[in-house]
Amino acid sequence: MTEFHALDLSGDRAALHRWDGRGWHPVASAPGAEGHSARAIADLLAPVAGKSVAVALPPDRVAVRDVDTASDAVIPPDTCVDWVARDGGGWRRLTLPRAALHEIETFLRALGVTPAGCMAETGDGLPPAWFGTTDSPAPEGRSLDRPACLGPASPAPETRIAAARRRAEVAA
Repeated sequence: MTEFHALDLSGDRAALHRWDGRGWHPVASAPGAEGHSARAIADLLAPVAGKSVAVALPPDRVAVRDVDTASDAVIPPDTCVDWVARDGGGWRRLTLPRAALHEIETFLRALGVTPAGCMAETGDGLPPAWFGTTDSPAPEGRSLDRPACLGPASPAPETRIAAARRRAEVAA
């Protein structure tokens, strides 16, 4: 994907950015206080009406947990998940309720853009988490359609289900 738009709601202002294959470029921003008004976001998204837009979520919309072993890799039901490998070992697990993802997509469609997915900063200089959309292929809750502009996905810890599947495939 050479062009990719992202609506950043993670800071004190809403901002629209464009990835052109070489880097991120600011398109526009709207000041915001506590929340971002629908009108301000609609105005911000007007230049990309009809295009695909991803959303960078504020940290309080995503649950973050550091896990060290595969036994800690249990995925809460009805959630989207992404795993980011930590430099010192282990993983950072980020989860987003599917209901929140559906709400975000409904909001974006109402504003005239096509939802491309949701992402969240992971902290510590790690790559962003990617949750995709409600239609993304997501075995075991992890979206497989991560955009290349976000960098490669970290390998996820092997869950009990994945370990059982791997053992069955080896046995076959």
